[in-house]
Amino acid sequence: MLEMTQSEGIRDLPTRSRSRKYGKSVIEPPGSAPAVWGMLDSMSGLNVAYEGPVARFTLSRPERLNALNDEVRRSISEELSLLEEKPDIRVLVFDGAGKAFSSGADLKTGAFAHTEGADWATRRHHAGSWQRLLDQLGRLPQVTVARLHGYVIGGAALLAVACDIRVAADDVVVRIPELAIGIPLTWAGIPLLIREVGMPLTRDWVMTCRDVHSEELLRCGFAQRVVAGSRLDDEVSVLLEQLLAVPP
Repeated sequence: MLEMTQSEGIRDLPTRSRSRKYGKSVIEPPGSAPAVWGMLDSMSGLNVAYEGPVARFTLSRPERLNALNDEVRRSISEELSLLEEKPDIRVLVFDGAGKAFSSGADLKTGAFAHTEGADWATRRHHAGSWQRLLDQLGRLPQVTVARLHGYVIGGAALLAVACDIRVAADDVVVRIPELAIGIPLTWAGIPLLIREVGMPLTRDWVMTCRDVHSEELLRCGFAQRVVAGSRLDDEVSVLLEQLLAVPP
């Protein structure tokens, strides 16, 4: 039986095995520096690895379907700031550990910093924190690739749409559920969705809060590539090889 979670009102997905292999010839092309790995503490909710010219940010709260809270946001923002100053890194792959890319905002702890008793300016600043993160991701000089599987809900869909290229498994489900569960659209990321799939389809997704599956995601351009889940890592490897073959 599928289990309910407290992350933008979704249900858990059946377990799918995942390969984490990327071909050495892709990650370390001839003449590149040896792979250097860096890892944040798992409590931050984000694992970071550098492999030759490729960085990988992995949302790492699998027990919560990688629900997004303020600690995760701060970790992503800090690592993006560091990545901006690494011209030798050419591609960022953004993915999620476990059964889903991300179940969206963590409704148990909240996606924003707690501001009880704070003044109006402080509350306004924190209300714009995820919008600033989307802007930061969008201006990153590296090519950004979202590796998507399972649920991609609410704010997680906006993180994905802020990336340059999205590669999805055929089990992907995208949903923008804020109206259905009575929370505001505070990330200001809807213009990014409009940019990628158009106003009519964005209006449909936002107003109906319906599930959007891989076939439609590919057809409308939200996902540039859709493959079987067992082939997802292979397809990302092919994409990385293609991107790295182009001169910087």
